[in-house]
Amino acid sequence: AKLMATATYTSLLTGLVASVFVARGLGPDDYGVYSYVVWLASVCIGLTSNGINMTAIVFVAQATGRADQQQARGVHHWLRRFQWLSLFGVSGLLLLSTLLPSIYPIGMQSHLVFFIVIAMVCSGAKALYAFFASISKGYSFFATEALTTSSIGAATLFGTGVLYWCKQDLSAYFYLFTLSCVAHPVMASYLMRR
Repeated sequence: AKLMATATYTSLLTGLVASVFVARGLGPDDYGVYSYVVWLASVCIGLTSNGINMTAIVFVAQATGRADQQQARGVHHWLRRFQWLSLFGVSGLLLLSTLLPSIYPIGMQSHLVFFIVIAMVCSGAKALYAFFASISKGYSFFATEALTTSSIGAATLFGTGVLYWCKQDLSAYFYLFTLSCVAHPVMASYLMRR
């Protein structure tokens, strides 16, 4: 519990400070575009996960509680397939939305495909991370989420500070955001295998 609480507060603090660097570094117009893409990615994470994570925690934990590792693995594999199908479905809808550029804010329309690809990659990566963290919790390994969010949050804060100090443009902040999102499932997957 202490590890999770510490990780939660660390993540909140690093996120808050990183947001200040991003807002100050980009200015109001670019920060508006950045915030919209982050929001869009967050919505897509919710649509992709659609209850899979809670299902994973409950049913994997029940199977491991009964010492039925075969059923736990079966639930894990079945939910993983469903997670990938959901991920591809939401990504496809996001790509199709580029055919209607008028539904997006004016500041995004000139580079719409770039922004949509960023949202798609980031939402997919973070949805996979949430799935991996849920599976870990089902197996009673709570350190996966705590270690991942704390370490990547600190690295992202450092990177955001460097981008601010070097006066980088919007694309640099998006590349850092994407790197941070992709690092989450990579690190969680590594920790799960240990």
